[in-house]
Amino acid sequence: IRIEFGDKQGIGLTYLNIANVHKNQKKFKDAFEYYNKCYFIFKEIGNKYGLITLKIALSDYYLSIKEYSKSITQIEDLLLNEQIMPSDLSQAYHILSMAYENTNNYKQAYQNQKLYLALKDSLENEENVKKILQIQLKYEFDKKEKELEIIREKQRLNDMVRLNNR
Repeated sequence: IRIEFGDKQGIGLTYLNIANVHKNQKKFKDAFEYYNKCYFIFKEIGNKYGLITLKIALSDYYLSIKEYSKSITQIEDLLLNEQIMPSDLSQAYHILSMAYENTNNYKQAYQNQKLYLALKDSLENEENVKKILQIQLKYEFDKKEKELEIIREKQRLNDMVRLNNR
């Protein structure tokens, strides 16, 4: 359907999702093929965020096939990008930590694990703050709605009393 409508963004994301499914099923050749298809589409349409997401997926792919140096290269290249979102950065540090651990570079693995955990905690705290604010806003909204309902009911009763007194 996306192909029929020429939705290249959607096609690229679909290819990325298919590649990830193949990777998880350990069909690495098929996964790499779809990662490549995704790359060419995102490159063609200039989707920078899509390319960042793809680099993270590719680094995880390389980690899965035990090509740790390629995984590290993907992430280090990604870290040069100024537009990386904190959630992507967290994921990148996590993958980098695992890649360094698998190459017995425990110092780098530890440093990246610390960065990953700090970002992860920060993101979780930010998410919790958002949830608390949503709950507070809903409470305030519901409270105001209830007050308005009471005022309307009082007004209705007053109107009925006035009509009966006539």
